[in-house]
Amino acid sequence: MVAESVTTDSAGNIYVAGYFSGLANWGTGSVTPNGSDYFVAKYNASGTALQVFHTVSNTSNIDPLGGIAVDQKGNIYVFGRFLTTGTTTDFGSGTITTNGTRDFFLVKLNYSGVAQWTRHTASNSATISVQSLALDPAGNPYICGYYYSGTPDFGTGAIPPNGNRDFYAVRFDSNGTLQWVKHSTSSGATANVFSQSIYADGYGNVYLMGSWNAAAADFGTGSMTPNGSYDYAYLKYTQSYTGSNIGSSSNPFANSYSDRYNGKEVNI
Repeated sequence: MVAESVTTDSAGNIYVAGYFSGLANWGTGSVTPNGSDYFVAKYNASGTALQVFHTVSNTSNIDPLGGIAVDQKGNIYVFGRFLTTGTTTDFGSGTITTNGTRDFFLVKLNYSGVAQWTRHTASNSATISVQSLALDPAGNPYICGYYYSGTPDFGTGAIPPNGNRDFYAVRFDSNGTLQWVKHSTSSGATANVFSQSIYADGYGNVYLMGSWNAAAADFGTGSMTPNGSYDYAYLKYTQSYTGSNIGSSSNPFANSYSDRYNGKEVNI
């Protein structure tokens, strides 16, 4: 068993997400996996196990998870990746077949743990890395990561690689409808461009943090040349979802962002 992400809800309940491949017991009884399964374990504020959710059926290997988030209504979102192609998985909303060797998936569960929908790569010849998941106050999910060695399609058409590794950011609405996909618009053939954290505020703005190296890259605001072996990149999308306010430095591997929203400090 590997636990990879944790979050809380407004009532103080704790949610732990990860994957497992052997008999496990989180405190609610033994659970037998269907393969290399994902799980979500819910605890109350005192640490008492309340519920455990996991894959209904699975012939895929799931590893790793990119994150878990809970909206204001108690809906649960889980973001992760399959390791095998042409295999099937059912998170509870119907069977899906993986399209590549490294497909992403995004699952929405309601407050009771019943799967509402599942989304995954429409087609994929690339290796997709899953890094971060965020929700805005309306419950719309955002995911980010990077891809390489092929061409993925997140649902808006195939996007070719522009460098050795390219970042992506994807927005869905709370019903699972794809809203937009952003990625590196151009970069040198040797550039490694990573997006490692994502955050959405209450005003329609989306923030990405990541890093890149080796060659100039364009995040949507014009080409930039790295100043060090690995530069951090900070990218803001406005409500029209065009890149703006990008910054960089020679600080390597930036992977967190802090903001103040409704009086709370948010770290992702």
